[in-house]
Amino acid sequence: ENLLGVLHANEVPLELTGEAEVRRALEEPIESPRLRELVHPGEKVAIVTSDITRPMPTHKVMPPLLDELYAAIGYGGVTVTKVLNKIKDEVIKLRKAEEAKQPVQQGRVKTDSGVVVEGIGNCQIKFARCCTPVPGDEIIGFITRGYGISIHRKDCINAAHREEEPDRWIKCWWNEDQLTNNGKFSTALQLTTTDRMGVMSEVLNTLASSRVNVSDFNGKTLSQGYAIINAVVDVSGVTQLESVLNKLRTIKGVVSVNRHTE
Repeated sequence: ENLLGVLHANEVPLELTGEAEVRRALEEPIESPRLRELVHPGEKVAIVTSDITRPMPTHKVMPPLLDELYAAIGYGGVTVTKVLNKIKDEVIKLRKAEEAKQPVQQGRVKTDSGVVVEGIGNCQIKFARCCTPVPGDEIIGFITRGYGISIHRKDCINAAHREEEPDRWIKCWWNEDQLTNNGKFSTALQLTTTDRMGVMSEVLNTLASSRVNVSDFNGKTLSQGYAIINAVVDVSGVTQLESVLNKLRTIKGVVSVNRHTE
């Protein structure tokens, strides 16, 4: 009986995100004319963005901003894509310069993957699918953008030109006392065989008798009576892998067995 009334909050519309929000802000500026009304042909405009310590989604902000500027001068001959391509190289150079200034932790840091990375801890580790390294391989790490450290074999074709980006390649090695994955690591094999009936079955039987799990297996016929068989197997390391390769080489019709790289 003492209730005087009920107060209800005003309904707030869902906020737009990304490029749509930038366009809305440009179309409806607060207490200011639109940008296209403030800029006139012949005037110079400087666009200042944040540095690497305050990352701004430039790829979402720049397109609507440039569209608004082009509308101001009525010039449609230059596309946003062309402009962004021109400034891309400069942006990359600036980011690399800033990254080079960041302090690097010193020491040898262990990771749950069984890989020791020099100077970097608490980072995501993934094994490169192009060369599928396993314990016992000589390895090197590549610092990706946003995906942690990608571990490659040192003889991987993608690591052959690491002098082109030396700051993104980092020393690493196996610490087998810390291995996870139940001691199993996937690696890719490629066999060249004669195209005879039953050869694929014999390859599968040999892998089964070697007690390795097969996660992918396929084959195709080549010209002149040959075939290619690709398999992805799980092994504990180079020692077990070499044993498997030697057994596969004894199969009748197998011409070569190699670790497959992309």
